[in-house]
Amino acid sequence: MKFQQISNADPVTVVHIICGVCALIIGPVALYSKARRALHRAAGYLWVF
Repeated sequence: MKFQQISNADPVTVVHIICGVCALIIGPVALYSKARRALHRAAGYLWVF
């Protein structure tokens, strides 16, 4: 999907794409950082949200 197609899409679709990309970025941080650290906890809460 090209940027022009995304910018012309429905707002709901754009929010869905943004949330999906954020989950793809935050997920590995939450899974691979050491447990009981602030970064692990914050990334976990963001990923679940």
